[in-house]
Amino acid sequence: MPFFPPLHESRAHCTAALALGMPDLPPGWSFSNSEGSHAAPPPRPQEDLEDSDEDLELAVDIQPDSPGWEDVEPGNDIETTSYKCLICPENFDDAGKMLDHCRSEHSFDFLEIRRLHALDFYSTIKLVNYIRSAVADGKPPDVPDLADPAVWADDRFMKPVLEDDALLYSLDEVVDFGGDGPVQDVVSG
Repeated sequence: MPFFPPLHESRAHCTAALALGMPDLPPGWSFSNSEGSHAAPPPRPQEDLEDSDEDLELAVDIQPDSPGWEDVEPGNDIETTSYKCLICPENFDDAGKMLDHCRSEHSFDFLEIRRLHALDFYSTIKLVNYIRSAVADGKPPDVPDLADPAVWADDRFMKPVLEDDALLYSLDEVVDFGGDGPVQDVVSG
């Protein structure tokens, strides 16, 4: 691999680089010193770049029968999202269904707790991670444990407990954080 001297090096380095048969300067670049000057060819116009044979050789073949496409099957491009319950191991395909489950099966109304404390986006993330960490430690929080927002105010609760927690990624779909008015929930039960 050839060595290219940094631009801030002396003129002697540039001359030495040319004497060693170093590659030409990038298109449009030039330099001069006491031993002469050297200029690279001007940059090609944009329309020339689009039609050149060189560019066609570098183009990626994206035809369905080209190599690499055999492992892609049509119809399998739909991703499903799984929302883990805040209290138990059950999973749901919708955040609203998961929150309804928490309310009906565990008597745990996440949205009401968030509404009661008028939590902003970051405080809501901390609340989710606090609940998930308490459940992971084997002690799910009771509503009285959540009466004081200082319990989950620590910045350590900004780190997700679950890797790729779908609820954290979709909080803005479940809760309306925009606006200066009262806190409102998008999902209601």
